[in-house]
Amino acid sequence: VPSGEDKKTFGQVGSAPCAKKFPNLARWYKHIASFSSAEHNAWPSAGGSEEEEKNEADDLDLFGSDDEEDAEKAKVVQERLKAYQDKKAAKPGPIAKSSVILDIKPWDDETNLEEM
Repeated sequence: VPSGEDKKTFGQVGSAPCAKKFPNLARWYKHIASFSSAEHNAWPSAGGSEEEEKNEADDLDLFGSDDEEDAEKAKVVQERLKAYQDKKAAKPGPIAKSSVILDIKPWDDETNLEEM
C-alpha cells in the first residue's frame, strides 16, 4: 500500500526515470503514476509524530538494570533448591549389596564346558 512518503517522493522525482538505467525506480514511478490524485490524497502519512518516536525510544532501555527480575528469579531458584533438598533428604539411602561373578574360561576351544 503506498503511503504519503511515496506521494512526496513522486512529486520530487518529477518525470519518469530511464528504465534502462533504473529499472526498479521506473517500475515504481509507473506504479505510483497509475493512481489518481484523489487516491494520492487518501494515502496515510508514512510516519508518526516525533514525540511518539521519542517515547518509543525511551521505553527501550538496552543497558538498563534487571535487578527486580534478578531478585525474583533468585527467590524462585532458592525455593526450588530447598524443595529439591527436602525431597532428596526424605529418600532412603542406597541399600548395600554385593555381587559375586564367576567368570569361567576354558584353556582351549576343545574343552567341554558342561564337564567343568
